[in-house]
Amino acid sequence: MFYGVISRRVVSRQRFCDFSVPNSIEANGLLNPIIVRKKVDGRYELISGHRRKRAYEILKISEIQAIVVDVDDNEAVIMMVDSNCQRSKILPSEKAFSYKIKSNAIKQQGKRTDLTCNQLEHKYKKSREIVGEQTGGSAAQMAIYIRLTNLVPELLEFIDSGRMKMQPAVELSYLDEESQNTAFRQKNSTNICPQIRMINKQNNMC
Repeated sequence: MFYGVISRRVVSRQRFCDFSVPNSIEANGLLNPIIVRKKVDGRYELISGHRRKRAYEILKISEIQAIVVDVDDNEAVIMMVDSNCQRSKILPSEKAFSYKIKSNAIKQQGKRTDLTCNQLEHKYKKSREIVGEQTGGSAAQMAIYIRLTNLVPELLEFIDSGRMKMQPAVELSYLDEESQNTAFRQKNSTNICPQIRMINKQNNMC
């Protein structure tokens, strides 16, 4: 049978209408089991394999192979994020929120006093530096991605669709919500990325 409750801490914007995973499972079977952890109430929380689980539901298969791991909340979040980032196609906004969630989880691990030797090596590093090392990037690149999580959804869509570059998006992320909405309307109507000083001037005139 299926294992119980799926965590909503890591929310991916991936579309489950893609039938490539169900088609692959139907043709080749399940190549990698899903990963779950047991909760105190006896149910199971899904850590890795959300698309595989959804594929089984689409195929109306009632049982799925799973690996049960014993991890705490922060370790579970990190595993979920790592699994999500291994997908071949991942949007910039998905990377941004994944890196932020993982960075926060690593920060929480740094506050613990019961860490293993391997975890202690990370304790005194900045969380963004650790995320960068594990994803093949730098702390500066992680900071850029994490800044994107401060954007309104409409501007994030521009980045995901390729209509806006990273650098102007990061600059806009420092604006308040009203100013970002102004920037969105200008970009949407003219397809020209607005300058921050002009946005501030317009808002001050209102």
